[in-house]
Amino acid sequence: MGSTSTSDSKFTEEVAAHLQRAPYKGKIRHKSLYLAFAFLDMVGLLDTMKHREILDLVNDAGIDGHANRIDDVKNLSRRLKEYRAFQQRGSVLSTP
Repeated sequence: MGSTSTSDSKFTEEVAAHLQRAPYKGKIRHKSLYLAFAFLDMVGLLDTMKHREILDLVNDAGIDGHANRIDDVKNLSRRLKEYRAFQQRGSVLSTP
């Protein structure tokens, strides 16, 4: 019974540690896209460019490669909305 109790305890500790972590502190799928958003935001262009222009820019620059490629304006708009949500929450965008 001792090993079951130990494994249960370890499992409980891992679940508790997971619940205490920030919700968006983990691997970010579109980190280069978010970097591009941050750069455009920093130079004051993110809010002035149309989403189609941003999409063309990131595709022409080869940002996010083929595996995570943003194909259309609707998808880019969703990623931009996620990026803004991260900013509003003050979340740490880290990738281990």
